[in-house]
Amino acid sequence: MPNQPNIHTTAALRLQNLAAHVRVGDGEDPEDPNERKNDGPWKSELDALRDRQNLARIPDPKNPGYIRQKEAGKLWIRERIDALVDAGSFREYGSIAGKAVYGDKSKPDMVTNFTPANFVAGNANLNGRPVIVGADDFSVRGGHADGAIANKALYTEQLALSFRIPMVRLIDGSSGGGSVTTLLEWGMYSLFGPLVRSLLNPRRLHSKGRTYIPPLIGMDTMIASLSEIPVVAAVLGPAVGLGAARAVLTHFSVIARSTGQLFAAGPPIVEHATFESVTKDELGGAEIQTANGSIDNLAPDEKTCFEQLRRFLSYLPSSTSRLPPAAAVWHAPNPPKALHLLIPHRRQRAFNVRTVVEGVVDQKSWFEIGEGWGDGVVVGLATLEGWPVGVLAGDCEKVGGVLTERGTAKLRW
Repeated sequence: MPNQPNIHTTAALRLQNLAAHVRVGDGEDPEDPNERKNDGPWKSELDALRDRQNLARIPDPKNPGYIRQKEAGKLWIRERIDALVDAGSFREYGSIAGKAVYGDKSKPDMVTNFTPANFVAGNANLNGRPVIVGADDFSVRGGHADGAIANKALYTEQLALSFRIPMVRLIDGSSGGGSVTTLLEWGMYSLFGPLVRSLLNPRRLHSKGRTYIPPLIGMDTMIASLSEIPVVAAVLGPAVGLGAARAVLTHFSVIARSTGQLFAAGPPIVEHATFESVTKDELGGAEIQTANGSIDNLAPDEKTCFEQLRRFLSYLPSSTSRLPPAAAVWHAPNPPKALHLLIPHRRQRAFNVRTVVEGVVDQKSWFEIGEGWGDGVVVGLATLEGWPVGVLAGDCEKVGGVLTERGTAKLRW
């Protein structure tokens, strides 16, 4: 009697049938209708690769990580990328990176289950200009770095620097340390990290109770990029450990008020160390991090974060060896009043400096940065006759226009 397919095989076959009818519009090279016919002797191997890609691109509604992501009001990783980049421009790198489970002896080449790496990367266009995008997938292992393919994130940073085009980071997790799962599984053995573990004997080092010290691989590349190319980040969930470092090592950062937090270590670590119970928002919520200057701008939701990233990059060149783009169409400011009429005759009276700025630059071109911190100073970008400019101004409505320590730090930005 032939073997009956188990529930996992049946589910995988149903998913593969569904994937065959779904056209993934993520910017990948269109598949040649005759490609499968021309696979030749490599057909089974190429089919396995396509199965991996389909399983990674199509969300599993029963996956606890995906369910958690949606219940938290957050977009799924590929929904985020689609909302950020120009339609159809995303070309993914490392689309098959992850862990696959294959079928039994009768179908050893069939992929029955696939857990993709929790980092999606590729090149795309923003406003018609090329960028590199690296995004954390919180639905897989909570975005922990020890659940990712480490070299995939590093490769993304290196590509942006090598191609000399902007680097865009979508951060949701990516802790530099291990997770509870790793700690329980590897124990003291995890202290040495994934790379060294492969060279050591697990039986002699296995002792539960510790996790590994993060090696901060690729930090030199991230720092070097700051002198060569625009680097921006959106904090769309908890940015912990290395994720927090990736968020602040940028030229511009924005955080989603509804879902974003940033801290070196989460509430459980704080409670263990100080016996103080705090929530993620109390520890490092969006309001806190934009008030102290760790994050530049605050956005009400994820899609507004993406709008701010696109707008910020529209003022900047792709690298230090390029000129900034000039707007093809611009409109001079409306002159309802002369600028001198906006400023009170009496020095003791304050005025709105933002109104003055908007009366000088092109219409609707003013983009303020760091509004929530550094009172007394207004900083932002705009265009004059279509050409990008930076704007620095004193704000006499806050702290009497006095240049404070925080205001000085904001000017240095």
